[in-house]
Amino acid sequence: MEKSMKLKVCLATAIACSTLLIADQSHAQLVTGVGYHELSDDDVSLGVISGTVGFQFGDGSSGFSYTPEFRIGTGVQDDKIGAVKVKVEAFYGFALRGEYVFQNGTYLFVAPSYSNLEVKVSAGGFSAKDDEWEFGGGGGIGYQFTDYTSVELAYEKFDDLDVIGIAVRMKF
Repeated sequence: MEKSMKLKVCLATAIACSTLLIADQSHAQLVTGVGYHELSDDDVSLGVISGTVGFQFGDGSSGFSYTPEFRIGTGVQDDKIGAVKVKVEAFYGFALRGEYVFQNGTYLFVAPSYSNLEVKVSAGGFSAKDDEWEFGGGGGIGYQFTDYTSVELAYEKFDDLDVIGIAVRMKF
């Protein structure tokens, strides 16, 4: 996807998220999170630390909520394919997360997303960077220890890339 199209999609997503925020601020709650994710395909396995920030909407009476969120991360575990080193330079994107909390504090969620992965490959003193925007989707299970703190396991799929992660989320 060309750069101007990426910018347009990011801008449209930001506008949509701000419209949601303005429309229902009385039931919005700031949600942040930090997690570790393993990205793998047939050839490589890479580690990423990421953070999220979003606003959760829902009044709590039905157990259902949705959260538009922004994600950003960086690589912490590289891999090699023969003599070629592969490293995640940056990871960022947007997701719209739907979540259902059961009375015992366990919750399930689904999250379609649009994300960018910037990868650097190097060998023999030469290096090159590549990045690509992709639509993906996933879901997971979590547990709320308190009304403000939870931990979760997640799985996402972007074309041939599988992402498995664990995260801690906090509400403010």
